[in-house]
Amino acid sequence: MNEFRKVLITIQMKNDFEIAETCFTVTMTDTKAYALLNELRGKSTILGDAIYETVHDIAKANAYLMGYHLTNVASAEILH
Repeated sequence: MNEFRKVLITIQMKNDFEIAETCFTVTMTDTKAYALLNELRGKSTILGDAIYETVHDIAKANAYLMGYHLTNVASAEILH
């Protein structure tokens, strides 16, 4: 049975006037959390790519709602 983990996502974004960073958390299973971490470290898998694309879409929407454009999903960290 999979356990759930909270994952802290850090994104970088910009608008016409400034560059900013923000964080948000998502809850996902261990398998998906580690697949995302591996994807960000350059160890790509089909699952990791799918999870990254979903997180990227969430990050893009988050940045847009704050008046920015997403430039990068900078990091992900499992919170203990």
